[in-house]
Amino acid sequence: MTKYVQSLDPSRLYNPASGWVDANVGDLIDMHKYVGPGALYPTSTRASVLGEFGGLGLKVDQHQWIPEDSFSYEMQVSDDAAVLSIVGIVVLPCFDNFTALT
Repeated sequence: MTKYVQSLDPSRLYNPASGWVDANVGDLIDMHKYVGPGALYPTSTRASVLGEFGGLGLKVDQHQWIPEDSFSYEMQVSDDAAVLSIVGIVVLPCFDNFTALT
């Protein structure tokens, strides 16, 4: 199906399996990693993207649709823990190879 759709409009990038089983077609290899982050290696013909990551949760009284059935990949115990987790998966990985900060 992907190859057929690509033949109709080859000017677009195609992501046939965002976070699902990759069939080695299309222009992107799309990974979903919870909690993350993570990445797959690109190939000579396909770029690698991290389509989704995170999945952190924080229960806040009177701000839940179904309080007894809250879901997250990693529930945080406090506001401070949530902030530290977000910084750990979003901000710090940006500086892993930035030696000027060390």
